[in-house]
Amino acid sequence: MGVLTELKSRKTVFIIFYIGLLILAFEVLCRFFLSLDIVIDTISGIDDSSCRLKWVSRHKDNIAIYYKFDIYDRTKGWISKPNLRNESVFDNKILNTNSSGFRGQVDYHNVKDQKRTRIVILGDSYTFGDEVSDNETYSHYLQELLPETEIVNLGVHGYGHDQMLILFKENQEELNPDIVILGFVYIDIYRNGLKFNDYSKPKFELDSGNLLLKNSPVPNPEIVLKSEWMRLKFIDLLRITHHRIINKLGIYKQRTERVTTNILNELISEILESGAKPVFFYLPIEDEIILADKSASRQKFFFNYCDNNKKVECFSVLSNFTRKLKAGTQFNLSGHWGAIGNFTIAEEIRNYLLSEGYVKNNRNRR
Repeated sequence: MGVLTELKSRKTVFIIFYIGLLILAFEVLCRFFLSLDIVIDTISGIDDSSCRLKWVSRHKDNIAIYYKFDIYDRTKGWISKPNLRNESVFDNKILNTNSSGFRGQVDYHNVKDQKRTRIVILGDSYTFGDEVSDNETYSHYLQELLPETEIVNLGVHGYGHDQMLILFKENQEELNPDIVILGFVYIDIYRNGLKFNDYSKPKFELDSGNLLLKNSPVPNPEIVLKSEWMRLKFIDLLRITHHRIINKLGIYKQRTERVTTNILNELISEILESGAKPVFFYLPIEDEIILADKSASRQKFFFNYCDNNKKVECFSVLSNFTRKLKAGTQFNLSGHWGAIGNFTIAEEIRNYLLSEGYVKNNRNRR
């Protein structure tokens, strides 16, 4: 009996050792393949592991966050460096930032001119103005079209609505806005389900219907890089595969839409508490501008949300793109809009704000 027990024990130890070797071999293979950019580009999706691995790969070229003008931020992950002057970006476009890192040179953390309506705009790279200069963003054009107002561009590339909410909370008291515009881009709802996008970021999760903030404070880049070797790459591979499955089944979309709804509700509450008027604009991107079915399916969530929340005014700028396309205007549909697209958006926002009486009629209407 003792011999039999000893044999069984040896067999168990052998099986455990064999399984351990298999796991080790699989981990070595995963580390090798996931160190290759071509592999990451092929298998990656919109998930934490894919985004983190891409960031680690980019960091080989000494890119601290994503762009050279980024700086680490412990509450939001990243923001533009403050006080930049005439930086050459996006193939010789010009970038300036104020002392808070917001695009432009004007500082707004001061006593507001009571004769001018202050409009704060939240958004991602399309609002920030990727691929255009300061004077080609839609916030800049809107300032020209509404000279009696003050337009504050709080757009930051790569942001989800979660980061926009945190950014607004941190600045609302000093900015003291009259109107807060959210430049709503549909793909941002997927970012709300991530704790790593362009870089590590905060993430809200639902706990009994309430928002619970995770991954805050955000770890700095040095800590992320130092801890990378400890991350099991076969776990990353499993997570990437799992995300592909739940994304294909529509489960991830449902999850992110639920958390997005709660984030937007919280944002509206914060805007109203600050004494400002919330206005959400749907911003069509890339082929949404020419593909009616795609834009309709993406706008469905936006307008369903707005129909269920009567505290916010909602509008889409797609109609102005459609009119200009019929008139022969050419837009950049392969990336961000370009100057023409940004002006098209500014026109539609201007027209809506005037028609609703939210701003005064201006003298320089184009």
